[in-house]
Amino acid sequence: MPAESILESIIAIGDKIDTLWNMFIGIHIAILGYFYVSKELPSPYHKFVGSIAYLLFSIINLNALNSTYRFLGAMVDEYKMRYIETTEVTGPHLKNILLNMDYSSRYIVVYSIHILAASLVFMSFFLSKKLNILNTEKQG
Repeated sequence: MPAESILESIIAIGDKIDTLWNMFIGIHIAILGYFYVSKELPSPYHKFVGSIAYLLFSIINLNALNSTYRFLGAMVDEYKMRYIETTEVTGPHLKNILLNMDYSSRYIVVYSIHILAASLVFMSFFLSKKLNILNTEKQG
């Protein structure tokens, strides 16, 4: 695989990671925004369905991010093994960036963020009554 193709793949994988994080953030803004602006409390049925849907989304997103980061790490390692010494392809600044890239512990960050976000969402589900009271007090 030519060096240019590997670099293009690294950029494309980075774009996919950005998209996955954007989806993750967008879902959380929507969920938390719903609880903040909603005038009605969700029924237990809606809480249950919302919890299952959120849990499925979170698991799929978590697995997609972890596998994409592994693939990105593999592509960076492949580029390092094949082309890092070829300065015609890799300038000194790009060479320095690629040498310092390490995605081996990224799964810890991904898991931590997903666990913290899930805690926040599930607390919102169970504290929705208190959030609703605060919202009605603020409006009235």
